[in-house]
Amino acid sequence: MIVLLEPLADGDKAGKIDERIFQYYLRWSTSGHSGGPTVVAENLLKELRQRDDVAWMLVTPVTKLDRIYSVIWVVNDINHLVWAIENKEKLGCKQLWAGPNLVVVPQELQGIIGHSKVDKVIVPCRWPGEVYSLLMPSIREKIVIWPVGIDTDEWRPDVTKEKQLIVVYNKGNTALTEALKNGLGSAGEQVHEITYGKYSRSEYKALLDQAKAVVWLSATESQGIALLEAMAMNVPVLCWRNTVWNYYSVELRTVFSYDRATPAPYFSEQCGMFFNDAQDFFERQYPAFADKTTCFSPRRYLYDNNLVVGKSLTYIWD
Repeated sequence: MIVLLEPLADGDKAGKIDERIFQYYLRWSTSGHSGGPTVVAENLLKELRQRDDVAWMLVTPVTKLDRIYSVIWVVNDINHLVWAIENKEKLGCKQLWAGPNLVVVPQELQGIIGHSKVDKVIVPCRWPGEVYSLLMPSIREKIVIWPVGIDTDEWRPDVTKEKQLIVVYNKGNTALTEALKNGLGSAGEQVHEITYGKYSRSEYKALLDQAKAVVWLSATESQGIALLEAMAMNVPVLCWRNTVWNYYSVELRTVFSYDRATPAPYFSEQCGMFFNDAQDFFERQYPAFADKTTCFSPRRYLYDNNLVVGKSLTYIWD
């Protein structure tokens, strides 16, 4: 997805985009993508639509420029980045932004993320930026953190629903998932497992509307969009603590590792608690968590930290 941007001077206001064009933009921007990259594209467009301090348009096969835009932002698709590098000057753009859904490590795809025409390298949280800096020091000063905002109108809790369910979110840790499911079931809890990549958005939201807690079992996340969606539904979280990231690049035939990663880049005591393993979960963290589930306010955390549609671009501009 390629977006052209022009921040406006104080007093200037951007015109509202036609609804039919916006729906076309949404379909175009998400074609060929799924999961997190789809949400990034959708929610960025939703945020741009809400803001009146920036003029913008999406580059599509039928784009006709209505003005000069100072920024060209390639969010995903490496072919789009190649095109943007080749056409930056022709479009009159002063800056080219790249990311966050382009490469996992900066050496991939011939190190294109480090091209001299790329002015900002967008990453969704601190630790991927540290990885990029370690692996390609030349882009250290170009790295900018931008977490996409969550659509809190879409992910809004239904306060009339009874909250009795514990949702266990399994992203590859089968042994720990089974241990926690069995232990919680034996304790009389209603448990539902949901597996990464095997559920629909509507199914996930319906489960969260019944949930009093989410147990988050992901090794590492660069943003953790599904986690933030649960938090937007004001569901407190018990999160497995892990700091080790391992990635095998098929292209480079190399394993990359980093030991200061996290499964929850945007998280605090306001949102829930961490646990280390099954023993720590049942002996210490879960009993303490159960005693204060009504004390958490994860949805408020998103607003307090500009992690919502309409506010997230403050990480880049304001």
